[in-house]
Amino acid sequence: MRAIEPGDDAHILDVCPELWPRVLEWLDEAAASPETVLDGSLCLRTRLLAGGLRVTPREPPTPKARSRRDRGAIDLERIRAALAADSEVRALVLEMLTAACMAMAAGVRNHAAEFVGDGRFSKDNITPQLRADMAGTPITSVMAETMFARVKRRADRGGVSRHDTRMGAVLCERDGTVAWLRN
Repeated sequence: MRAIEPGDDAHILDVCPELWPRVLEWLDEAAASPETVLDGSLCLRTRLLAGGLRVTPREPPTPKARSRRDRGAIDLERIRAALAADSEVRALVLEMLTAACMAMAAGVRNHAAEFVGDGRFSKDNITPQLRADMAGTPITSVMAETMFARVKRRADRGGVSRHDTRMGAVLCERDGTVAWLRN
């Protein structure tokens, strides 16, 4: 997500035609060689950096995020050790990684079809006119996804069952009209 949302001034045709083919290539390689995913030698971050895409957060991680990252690293060490000790489980994990990467690659091909291969917005098809036409187009729907995450959290906390009621309340909080509504 960091690579997809580099900043408000980024043009969609500077980001997505670089991002999606690299992600798809990485997923295809991961599906073909799940061992490289397991040992960490196949690195998506390196590919994104080669395309000039941002892979670091805009803000430094919070203590909670650092703690989660550290726990994740410890868990990964334990998983690798357990897999090294049991070849049967390792084979099963590699099979699952292959299936997962194939499914994700299929999802990327569907989701980002316009930016990969001979899609309308692939690197080879970008013209000055297309750049002008696409100026101001949001790179992602991060704001919409954020809204839906907030709505989900509100539903989980308050037990509100009607989607339109939840969404309306969250949107009012977001745009500052909640005080007006309460009055």
